[in-house]
Amino acid sequence: MEHAVKEYILVKDYVKNKAVALVRSEYGRATAIAGEKSAEKVFVDGEPHNINRKYGFTLIGHSSRHPDVGFYIDTLGPVADSKQRLEKAKQRAVKAKVAKALSKADLERISELLSNGVSQRTVAEIMGVSQSFIQRKNRQFI
Repeated sequence: MEHAVKEYILVKDYVKNKAVALVRSEYGRATAIAGEKSAEKVFVDGEPHNINRKYGFTLIGHSSRHPDVGFYIDTLGPVADSKQRLEKAKQRAVKAKVAKALSKADLERISELLSNGVSQRTVAEIMGVSQSFIQRKNRQFI
């Protein structure tokens, strides 16, 4: 009986020139553990197959303790399908549009809320903008 070896493989999109997923291959099955779930489709029987030459594959290691495995999990984020990524992008776009439309009075209100000890996350939810926008404005207020 052959012992299956776990392989942690980074999937890169050569067209976009970026890493798109981290995949664990074991027992002839590939499972995305970070990034885009669709990357599983470019594996056949757990082995990478570059049918359309769009993707590249880099063997990271055979252990989940390899430092690059953790790095790519953090960088690529949780496994998500294209619909989830599209929804998040739409939400970010709405928050960015709201942020651009804020008036001077809105910015003063943000400053006041922050100076009264309201958390950045709560202020962002109240104003309908991203937390990173509030963080940037908070740095400007200081």
